[in-house]
Amino acid sequence: EALVEPLRQVLEALQALREPAVFDPARCERRFCLAASDYVAEHMLPLLVAALEVEAPGVSLDFRTWQAGQYAQLASGEIDLATTLFDESPANLHGRLLGEDRAVCLMRADHPLTARELLSQDDYLAFKHVRISGGGDKDSFIDRHLRAQGLQRRISLEVPFFSATVQVVGNSQALVTVPEHIARQLARLHGLAWRPLAFVEHSQRYWVVWHQRLQASAEHRWLRNRVYEVWRQSQFGVHGGHAPSP
Repeated sequence: EALVEPLRQVLEALQALREPAVFDPARCERRFCLAASDYVAEHMLPLLVAALEVEAPGVSLDFRTWQAGQYAQLASGEIDLATTLFDESPANLHGRLLGEDRAVCLMRADHPLTARELLSQDDYLAFKHVRISGGGDKDSFIDRHLRAQGLQRRISLEVPFFSATVQVVGNSQALVTVPEHIARQLARLHGLAWRPLAFVEHSQRYWVVWHQRLQASAEHRWLRNRVYEVWRQSQFGVHGGHAPSP
């Protein structure tokens, strides 16, 4: 049992050696598993599918909702590529930085807190909250900040989808903490409002990540570079921060 994982990595490395020196996406017939949030699925996945239809019509995708901390599925091969956010890269993962952002509070357009330019901690704690569990870890840093003071927010609903959250927040006084680039788009599309947080600062780093066993794969290198390009070019993606070379 101890040899299973090392042997699989050796076999995958040998398979990579069989790949052509010059990769031709038009001849690729591989199925890839991509994981991200439903926000990505709704607003950016169609752009990727359209690009693949032209460049690699034989490639197919299996899309899954990413949950924070699902790195074991990258290691096992269940997921080939994920877009998520984290502060420090877990062991055995490679990644490419998409950009940086900050967390803000999204609310209905006529919410009482829209009268504020910045939300204080008291403002934040005065209302119930919706927490989005799908995608990367968007708000646990706020919970840690509050716990250090013996405080906690009231989470009335936890749901994996941005789409469901938009409907709930738009019809109640609940708040939801999301990255600013997402808040801007959801506010524009659904007539919502958002406000920055004055009581805590935290930079959120967005990545496209994969396991080290796929680092040398020409097919995977092409896919992750294509995903990176689509995500960076999309108006719905994060555009702040610095993105290094692959």
